Amino acid sequence: MKLLDTLYYKILLIRKFEELLFSLFEKGKLSGTTHTYIGQEATGVSLIENLGPNDIVISNHRCHGHYLSKTGDVVGLLSEILGKKNGVCKGRGGSQHLYSKGFYSNGVQGNMFPVSAGIALAEKWKNSSNLTVIFIGDGTLGEGIIYETLNMISLYKIPILIVVENNQYAQSTPIKDNFAGKIIDRLAGFSIRVEENETTDAEFLYHRYKKLIKSIKLLNEPRIDIIHNERLGPHSKGDDERSSEILNKIKEKDPITVLKKKIDLITQEKIEKEISILLSKALDKVNKMENSFNLY
Repeated sequence: MKLLDTLYYKILLIRKFEELLFSLFEKGKLSGTTHTYIGQEATGVSLIENLGPNDIVISNHRCHGHYLSKTGDVVGLLSEILGKKNGVCKGRGGSQHLYSKGFYSNGVQGNMFPVSAGIALAEKWKNSSNLTVIFIGDGTLGEGIIYETLNMISLYKIPILIVVENNQYAQSTPIKDNFAGKIIDRLAGFSIRVEENETTDAEFLYHRYKKLIKSIKLLNEPRIDIIHNERLGPHSKGDDERSSEILNKIKEKDPITVLKKKIDLITQEKIEKEISILLSKALDKVNKMENSFNLY
């Protein structure tokens, strides 16, 4: 599959998967909460497409896109979220707390940051070429443990890629109302090279991350990358107070819309049909699975 087709396929898969979750909520077949990656898919897909099978990805509460980009495990994730025994964590981790080979996520803000540094340091001590990547959000920068860990990462020159996905909102509070100064200024104080960009162009990001990952592995040192893009979906399911005017402006930068301009219509329709069939079969399979044990 050509690069653009692959990027479109994976971004659309994440989008349709998470739209399926919303549909299941509306039908009363899914309970609890979920935090979607809708509108931000280009970052995770473009970066993870450059990783090797043994590279490590660490995520947060908004983890579905990262998980699917890393594993492609639609059935495992869907069955996990629906509380099935065959889920990736036997139905106990739910939407936010996932573990698979080379993938970890946790819904507690900042919780995985020191863990990621420890994993990356262990890989360094083993003289491994495996890269550790952690995704955090702008809201996570309110946690003090982030800055303690950054100090250690810099001191020990731990080779890790820290990706700050700034979606402009901490839950439903805009960044202008909760964040003093600039993100890049906060992070630059640790003598770790920081770059930032504002794009939802998956093709551009793919080539950008290819160079960045090569540089980290060559120099064996940490890097921070800040991506400024806004999510199209709510924080969780229904907690979105943004106006239709704001959302329409964000939709203009939808990574799917951006990619569609580069891919012919026949290819788009073929990929859309493949994903529709894939998700339909996955849902049928998961619905037949046994529920996880009652924890209470």
